[in-house]
Amino acid sequence: EALAEARLARQHDPLSDLLRISIAATLSYARRHDAARRDWRLLEKAGALKPSGTHPLMVAVLAGNNELWDGRLDRAAELYEMARAMQPDSPIPAMCLGMVAARRGDAAALAAQLALCRERFPDMSSYHLAMLSGAVRDQPGVLQHLTRARQRRDPLLVSACVDPSFDWLAADEDFNGLLRSWSLPGWRGGAQPQAKDRGTD
Repeated sequence: EALAEARLARQHDPLSDLLRISIAATLSYARRHDAARRDWRLLEKAGALKPSGTHPLMVAVLAGNNELWDGRLDRAAELYEMARAMQPDSPIPAMCLGMVAARRGDAAALAAQLALCRERFPDMSSYHLAMLSGAVRDQPGVLQHLTRARQRRDPLLVSACVDPSFDWLAADEDFNGLLRSWSLPGWRGGAQPQAKDRGTD
């Protein structure tokens, strides 16, 4: 439904980079990584990763997430490093590079990113910390940070129902119970059919 609505909006504003970003991000959450990758590449070719582009940090991070969730860790790290070069004072690239380190099983690199986040970004998003806990399969950490995100009214919290960082908690009763206690539907993620993966066209 989200893709259908975004594509309908795109018919009315076919030049909108923000709509293309929205569609590509939704495809990533739906695990339609190849289709999402096509859109991210189109955005890159259109100059979205340049300083003058439309939300270059957002594009680099979300495109990196698509690669991370598809297991392409080198490309994910490359995009996250680009994001860090764009905005070195943002905690998001550091958190994302921590997720790459976790996926690689690189304990030293993960510890370095965690230390950086604690030292430089003490007020970083609790939802992002939950994602990082998800990368190392720390269930208590995920629940703790999601609860904190709820207390802080973090708008990213609605993503928890589909975020691939929490795939491994799909059947976890505590995780689903927590989401439902906040009037969220519980886990709704997982791979979606690939037959109609066509990006933004």
